[in-house]
Amino acid sequence: MRTVDELLRETFAQRVKSAPALDDPATTAIRRARRTRQRRHLAGGLASVLALVVLAGGMVSMRDFWQQPTTHTGVTSPVLPPPEPVTHEPEPWQGNVLGVEIRLVNRVWTADGERLLLSGAGLVTQAYRAPYGLVYGNDEEVSLRLDDGSVTGLAEDAGRWRVSPDGQWIVLVSDRTASVAPLESDGLGAVMRAQVPEGTTPVAFWDERVVLAGPDAQGYDVWDPATPDYEPSWTDQVAAVYGQAGADLVVLVQDSDRYCLALVPGDADGLAPDGVGNCALPVPVTDQPPRGWLSPDGRWLAVPVDDELRLLDVQAPYGADASAVTCPWREQVAPIWLDSTTLVTADDVGAFSCDVGGAVEPLSLPDRLGSRWEFVPVLGSLG
Repeated sequence: MRTVDELLRETFAQRVKSAPALDDPATTAIRRARRTRQRRHLAGGLASVLALVVLAGGMVSMRDFWQQPTTHTGVTSPVLPPPEPVTHEPEPWQGNVLGVEIRLVNRVWTADGERLLLSGAGLVTQAYRAPYGLVYGNDEEVSLRLDDGSVTGLAEDAGRWRVSPDGQWIVLVSDRTASVAPLESDGLGAVMRAQVPEGTTPVAFWDERVVLAGPDAQGYDVWDPATPDYEPSWTDQVAAVYGQAGADLVVLVQDSDRYCLALVPGDADGLAPDGVGNCALPVPVTDQPPRGWLSPDGRWLAVPVDDELRLLDVQAPYGADASAVTCPWREQVAPIWLDSTTLVTADDVGAFSCDVGGAVEPLSLPDRLGSRWEFVPVLGSLG
């Protein structure tokens, strides 16, 4: 009798001797399935390669759209190529042939193309080109920057201050003290002082005298620093003070429902103007307080009227046309006189020179200047 082990050996031996045929249906199906899987793997690989090539080509074609050729942030993308470096250098600004200077807070573009940084006075709110250099500062500190770059402190706790049209004097009003002193290359000369009400503001120079505006719209008065024991005597006859014309002071007065220019004689003790009552030269006042910029010789007055400036001839005969000459105007940029006949001003388009004959010429501005810039008034060399 054969055991189980023997039966199993015989069975395995018999199967080894009789191998399945090559065209067995099962074998054929297995081989067909293997070929199908191979083709699918090959097709998938080719598709992945083609997709990568198309994606790379699309990135290259989109590079010019993505990158900003004039801006470089310093951040490089890990996917897209870095922007091309900027190779264009803007033309340097040379202050035009007129010698205009521009200030943007503490930065000054000088007439000869320099870019100066005004230091030591915090944020600069006022700056003037005076004979000794740039006088600049704010209500806390005033400094003088000489042409060699050295800076001298002129005043601390400056308050409200103004430089004379000839650039030789400065007046400061801080708290209840008014001070006036000559400007010198190494600082201030002898200081003269007077007690004034708090809130007093210096508005103009009149030879050796200083015109003050009283607090709370009380009016105007004249302070002579050579006279001891100053006592304010405010007058409301004057609506605005514009500056000096010869020996006289050019002021604005109200005549009934109109405003007009008037002159205060140079030998007057106070601010009582001549010509009140006939309004020889009406002024179209449209802003409060009334503003105006008098030419260095006192002949022409630029006043804002809506979106333009009108140049008024202070010496015009009675009944003269007060709107014959107009110039561009933007409220944020105060105009300055370059000489007795040329005003520099600006509008929303750019800067312009405008002469008393009515000719308007565009002026270039420094590259990438922005919008909060101002002209730097030139003192002491205008005629």
